[in-house]
Amino acid sequence: MRPIVFTLFFFSGACGLVYQVVWVRMLTYAFGTTATAVGVVLAAFMSGLALGSWLLGKAADRNANPLRFYALLEIGIGLAALAAHYLLARIAPVYIALYDISGHSEAALAVTRFVLAFGLVMMPTFLMGATLPVLARFVVRRLAAAGADLSTLYAINTIGAVPGALADKVGRFEEARGGTPMLDEGGYLRLARPVEPVRALQGDADREGGEAAHA
Repeated sequence: MRPIVFTLFFFSGACGLVYQVVWVRMLTYAFGTTATAVGVVLAAFMSGLALGSWLLGKAADRNANPLRFYALLEIGIGLAALAAHYLLARIAPVYIALYDISGHSEAALAVTRFVLAFGLVMMPTFLMGATLPVLARFVVRRLAAAGADLSTLYAINTIGAVPGALADKVGRFEEARGGTPMLDEGGYLRLARPVEPVRALQGDADREGGEAAHA
């Protein structure tokens, strides 16, 4: 059973980094720069892992069937990630509306989009944080071997994260043929208002698509 558990945890690590790459690309729409999107995703990711490990890890110690608990966590992660993906793809109009309602307040826009993006990314990462302590509850059988067993689990999960982080990066509307719009540089869009990248990206994508169609 242990080899199966280790294999599952390997793929769990890979999926976690795939989620992270996808969220960074999606939040680039909202923030206009890759650097800001990466910062928000990393902050939410690490915060969610820490809180999940701390709060749900306590529940793992009291759970009589840690493998079932782990299965439920992975199902919850998938559902939460699906919800986050769906909502992140649809919050750009919220940013634009709030920016207009607030009288074009840049401070209000910055706070709003940070809070919304941070909260959405934290939903699945909170559950991710509990996976290590839950599997540790199953794997660790002797206190003397706790260090080695925990190190093995963590190493397997980290190694699994490597292929998850190797997803191809598509830059600057690559050929506008199904590629994911992605800003390679923070200064790619030099616009007067912070909400303009959201509108400008849609316009650039339409123009790139039209040029490709006439090529």
